[in-house]
Amino acid sequence: MQKINIIVFLLLTLPLYVYAQCIQGNCQEGFGITIYRDYTTYIGRFDNFKANGYGTCYYTTGAKYSGTWRDHEFHGEGLYVYADGTKEFGDWENGVLVKNKDWIDSTTSRKPVTWAMIVGVSNYRHLKPLNYPDDDAYRIMAFLQSPQGGAVKDQHLSILIDEAATRSAILFSLHEIVRQVGPNDKLIFYFSGHGFKDAFAPIDFDGKSNKLYHQEVINIINGALANEKLCIVDACFTSEVQNGGILKASSSVKISTAYYQKFLDEQKKTTCIFSTQANEASIEQRGLRQGIFSHFLLKGLKGDADINNNNKVTIDEISSYVQEQVTTYTNNYQRPIILNAENNESVISEIKD
Repeated sequence: MQKINIIVFLLLTLPLYVYAQCIQGNCQEGFGITIYRDYTTYIGRFDNFKANGYGTCYYTTGAKYSGTWRDHEFHGEGLYVYADGTKEFGDWENGVLVKNKDWIDSTTSRKPVTWAMIVGVSNYRHLKPLNYPDDDAYRIMAFLQSPQGGAVKDQHLSILIDEAATRSAILFSLHEIVRQVGPNDKLIFYFSGHGFKDAFAPIDFDGKSNKLYHQEVINIINGALANEKLCIVDACFTSEVQNGGILKASSSVKISTAYYQKFLDEQKKTTCIFSTQANEASIEQRGLRQGIFSHFLLKGLKGDADINNNNKVTIDEISSYVQEQVTTYTNNYQRPIILNAENNESVISEIKD
C-alpha cells in the first residue's frame, strides 16, 4: 500500500506536460497539437516532447500565451493575455517577463471583421447517423455570407462537414481563426451533431475516444480577442449503447447547465445558445428537412426575430425568438437554453430591402 501511495504521489507531482495527449502532428520533434490533463491546449512546435519554438497555449483560465518557448517555458518574444483581457508583451526568460514592449495590434487599423467556425456532422460511424446537421451547417454558412448575415468572406470562415470534422481538425481550424481575430471583431462558433454532457461528438469519435470536450473548445474561444463572441450549438445528446457499440440519441440524459456555463467562464463577452435544456433531445423534423432549432434560428436571423421592426436582429432578439418558437413548436419537449453575456444589443443580422 505504501508503495502504491508513493507512485501516486510521484505521478501527481510530475510536470503538466507529462500528462499529454498528442492529437495531431509530431509532438516529439515537429509541429503538433497536445491536450493536457486539465484540457489546456498547446498548438505549435515541439522538441523532445516539450514546447520549443513558436506556439500558442490556451489555458482553462481563459488566458493565452502566443510566442516562443524553450523547454515548455515562455522564452523569447511573446504575448500573454489574461482572462480579463490584460496583456503582457515583450521578451521572456524561463517564464518571466524581463523586458516590456508596447504591443501594437495591426487589426485595429482595419474595419471590424466577422469570423465564423461552422461544424456539421451527420454521417457518424459509431453513433446513430443524423439527417440534417450537414445541410444546416451549409445553410448557416450561406446566411453568414449573404448581405443579411454580414457578407462574411471566405477567408474569414471555416466550415468542416462530416469526414473533415475530426477532433483535431476542429481544434486546429478554430485556432487558425482565433489567432487572426482582433479586439474589434466578432467571432461565431456553430456546431450541429451529436453531443454528450461535457463534449461534442466529432466524426472520428469511435465509441470511446476522440470526444471533443467543451473545455477544449472554450479554451480556444476564450483566447480570441474578439469584442463579441457567439456560440450556437444544435446537439442531439446521446446516452445509450446499441449492439455493435452504436450509440443512439436519448432524451433521458441529464445535461447539467453547469457544463454549459463553462462556455462563459470568467469573461462576459460570449453569448451561448444551446438547442436543448438539461434533460432534452434536439429534434430533427423531416417535414422541415432541418433540425427544428436550426430552422428557427435561420428564420429568426432572416427577419422574424426583429421584434422592434428596426430592420436589425440583435443577439438578445434571436435568443428570445428561438426559445419561444422551438418551445412552442415542440409543445415544450425541446426548450433552448441561453447563456447571455453583457453585450446582447449587438446586431447579428440586418434585414435588407
